[in-house]
Amino acid sequence: MDYKSDTMYSVPHEDFKQNKLSIVVPFSLASPKLLLNGVAVSGKKNTYIVTNDFGKDTEVFLKFSVFDSAPDVLINKTKITIAPKLKWY
Repeated sequence: MDYKSDTMYSVPHEDFKQNKLSIVVPFSLASPKLLLNGVAVSGKKNTYIVTNDFGKDTEVFLKFSVFDSAPDVLINKTKITIAPKLKWY
């Protein structure tokens, strides 16, 4: 996969300091992708199972908003906002 024209966001979480999680938001209208150590992870219905630093399978859910390009990330029900939300005035 070529991610050169896309935007990549790091997903900061205490269980993923060695195994790096990131989100790639495509320049086109395609869906964002979850990456683990730079490799795309497959999932179903925006839910992914990835191995954390402790060797445990962890559920990662991408929560999309209509107006924001980057989804929020839910890891073990903890919400992580990876990009500022679009402000409406």
